[in-house]
Amino acid sequence: MNKSLVGRLLFAAAFVVLVAVNSLVLSGVADNQAEAPVARLWMTERELPKVKWLAMENSGVDLHIRWRNLSREENGVDDGSPSWLSGKKLEELGFTFANGLPLGDRRAKPALDREVFLVLEFSGPAHLEAIRRAERALVSLEEEQRRTPGEKYGQSDRFQAKKRIRAEESERSRLFVVDAGLDPGNLRQLYDDPARYLITSGVIGLHYHQENGRLWARGTIRGVRPAKLNVPLQQRRQLDRLLQQNHRDSTASNLPRYEVEVVYGQRFEPWINTIRALEQ
Repeated sequence: MNKSLVGRLLFAAAFVVLVAVNSLVLSGVADNQAEAPVARLWMTERELPKVKWLAMENSGVDLHIRWRNLSREENGVDDGSPSWLSGKKLEELGFTFANGLPLGDRRAKPALDREVFLVLEFSGPAHLEAIRRAERALVSLEEEQRRTPGEKYGQSDRFQAKKRIRAEESERSRLFVVDAGLDPGNLRQLYDDPARYLITSGVIGLHYHQENGRLWARGTIRGVRPAKLNVPLQQRRQLDRLLQQNHRDSTASNLPRYEVEVVYGQRFEPWINTIRALEQ
């Protein structure tokens, strides 16, 4: 068999494989969008900022899904390790661990990450609690200043506390991970408001945290899947226009400039339906 014929056969085989793969992908997309969606939410630039790709790396446009969690501590950071992700919940997710281990115990080692389903809550009780935490932080600071007047950095701290409240109310993401499970059907029954909750794939890991001289298992949310949404060509042009019209410099406000209708289909895979400008 000559080289020319072999080359043509290899090309034909590669073409057949490519067609088959594309058919499977398109079939999956069709199935995902065929029936009534499981969630339909209007989120803004707060939750879906544009990914800043380098021009030579990516010619498409993506929106990053900016999720959060309520930290264990009142004034803690969103570290991906909420208080509900421990103990019984970790067991439900299939992790094997031992709590209360002495320091240095060899059993206290990170577990392999597990793929699960995550529940994300939009503009609900978790976001309200984040605002209340910021407000309580300001009240606590003001009480401390009354007890110890004349603090050198008192005014600066008060300004930052008020800034935190404004950010929670109008700038930071309102999308919080509030639960996890292995059965998406059960989660849908528990969180049945499609305009408030969405269920998506995600990854959770396990680590040990030192507390009171002992080691305790904690879960960590590694991320959601997908982590970003590709903007279709039609919406891409619209998004580019409105961002150009409302260009930000370093002194500009962080208020959101657009809102996005995101739909999650029967396979819990999302797509962008509509993008429109927000009134400032």
